[in-house]
Amino acid sequence: MAAVATLASTFAGPYGHFQAPEERGAGRYLAWDGAVRETVEVSHEVYLAVVGADLRMALGMGATLFVVAGVAVLLAGEIRRWDQAGDREPDRVPRTG
Repeated sequence: MAAVATLASTFAGPYGHFQAPEERGAGRYLAWDGAVRETVEVSHEVYLAVVGADLRMALGMGATLFVVAGVAVLLAGEIRRWDQAGDREPDRVPRTG
């Protein structure tokens, strides 16, 4: 779910089709335009928006990896606890009457 939200927030908005921003000095900014499949010159505003989207994607992927690692650790602990419980005899209360 977190990965889908990260992708949706990265590619949303008017500049969602731009990727891989570059600064070429002298006020020239380039970005890969997925709509036309080539590198195009963009304004400083678009460049900053694309850089922000790339950072959001990187942070979102890191957060998603931490969530997956946490779930894996908790799941491993539960499996170990379940496995160790199978070695013991179940507690039985004798019935009366």
